[in-house]
Amino acid sequence: MAWKTEIDSTKAKKIGSDGRLTCAGAERTLARLNGWLGDFAQARAWDLNFTSADGSDETNLVVTNGQRDSSIVGCVMSRAYLSKKTDKIDAVAGRVEGLPIQELLVRVDTLEANVGRIGNFEYGDSLSGFVAHMEGRVNELDSSQKTLLEMINDMSGDFRATLDVVWNEIVDVNIRLSLTMRAMANQVPVGGTVPVTKVKVPEPKPFCVVRDAKALENFIFDLEQYFKVTNTVTKEAKVTLTTMYVYEDAKLWWRSRYMDIQEGRCTIDTWDVLKKELRSQFFPENVEILA
Repeated sequence: MAWKTEIDSTKAKKIGSDGRLTCAGAERTLARLNGWLGDFAQARAWDLNFTSADGSDETNLVVTNGQRDSSIVGCVMSRAYLSKKTDKIDAVAGRVEGLPIQELLVRVDTLEANVGRIGNFEYGDSLSGFVAHMEGRVNELDSSQKTLLEMINDMSGDFRATLDVVWNEIVDVNIRLSLTMRAMANQVPVGGTVPVTKVKVPEPKPFCVVRDAKALENFIFDLEQYFKVTNTVTKEAKVTLTTMYVYEDAKLWWRSRYMDIQEGRCTIDTWDVLKKELRSQFFPENVEILA
């Protein structure tokens, strides 16, 4: 079969390096196939017509030979199908013609590989960055903790030093106070004044209302001496202390005067004023009036 050998040879020439049939090769192969089938049909006394009466693309096949070979009929039908698709093949060929298909495929494969590597790199870079960030934060926390511990240690040392200084000052004050107390206990009285701590001072006798000016003056004198011995110097203290040593009718009188003081009707806030009040109330002539 010379025609089959030529088909195989032509097919081999029209297949590209990527294993696909090129558009130009398909068109030329279809033209050759039409010629071969025509010659074969004449040799077998067949009548082949690929155009219908109404001009449509439907294939009209008439086989006049009494002997029908199913394989040849299949080949003829394939040729008819390819003939109808010629226009579409031409259109596609016009669009694809001149495109570097193999180069585009290589570029697509390279792009896919690059995308995969970039995705892996971005994921790895993000993870590495996160790990580095966390390590940095941990290092910062460690540094802050160390700084805080150092500050606490320094403050503790300063506190201990301050406490030692205060304690030494307290000890020194206690020593000075002890020495001062000893010096005061051993010193010699000056001007005949006897230290109060060494002598028991008798309290003045209470004053009652009597018809005796001498008794009142002695009461006032005893209180003045008592003030000197006990070192009572404030006016309020002298008034309060004197009123504690009045009894009976004198106490009743002082209570009434105290109410007058509280209500603002009179003022007795010094020792001199109190002495004047006592003399005016408890001298003999005044005592008789009071009685």
